[in-house]
Amino acid sequence: MINATKALEKVGLTPGMSVTRAISKIGLDITESSNQLEAANRIIAMFGGTPVSKPVQADIIAKSLVEYAVVNSEYYQPDEAMVIALAKYHKIEKTMPYVFAGSTESQTPPRNGVIKEKKTNDVKTLALEIYNREKGKSGTDIAKIISTELDITFANAYYYVGRVFAKYKK
Repeated sequence: MINATKALEKVGLTPGMSVTRAISKIGLDITESSNQLEAANRIIAMFGGTPVSKPVQADIIAKSLVEYAVVNSEYYQPDEAMVIALAKYHKIEKTMPYVFAGSTESQTPPRNGVIKEKKTNDVKTLALEIYNREKGKSGTDIAKIISTELDITFANAYYYVGRVFAKYKK
């Protein structure tokens, strides 16, 4: 069980404060962090959510969880808060796609004027997405799926599930 009041205090907020002020402070904390994804995921985990692999998604979910905690500090339910946060993220994704326009590193046009699409080869990030998607299954089953989808060895996939992502289990 997550104590929302203590979690809010850990991030420098108090229950009952203005929701706008709380979201602004969390947004500033995330933005000023040297690793924004990690900072947002730390907040998500602190409020009982599941860390994500996309920076903009993590930012939106962290702010939504903080909003829910400020409003419902006495009756905070992590599962309900995460469902609401994901719903907000999906709503923003559909109604405000421009929020995601600058989510990749700023690209300056090369000399020939052609900008190549940035590919992600970060196996850990992709494996985390699969891990979160397949959360209800056993570690072995998730490792098999990761191994198949990412074309990596089962041992490597199992390492991610058993060791690397174990810190996200609650």
